[in-house]
Amino acid sequence: MTKQKNDSFYGEEHLMETSEVAVRMGVNRHFVHELIKFGLLPAISFTRKHKVSYLRFVEFLRRYEGMDLCIALRRAKEETTALPVDLNVMPEGQEGIS
Repeated sequence: MTKQKNDSFYGEEHLMETSEVAVRMGVNRHFVHELIKFGLLPAISFTRKHKVSYLRFVEFLRRYEGMDLCIALRRAKEETTALPVDLNVMPEGQEGIS
């Protein structure tokens, strides 16, 4: 059975692919992925694919209305700190390569 555009699936509850979000925002997909990665745009992840709820997208637009998203993204990147990783320490229960 084919969904009609007026079905609830295409209403406020549907999930959008990052390409659709990018088109609606007038930006490229990489920028949308960065917004998701740094926590500005909520998304649901399916392995390596992300989907954005239409309702969350509208909330995102309202929250950042009038703001420069490039600046908001830069600040989010600055606030994100990577944990130091010691590559010489093996996780417990794993043996080194002989």
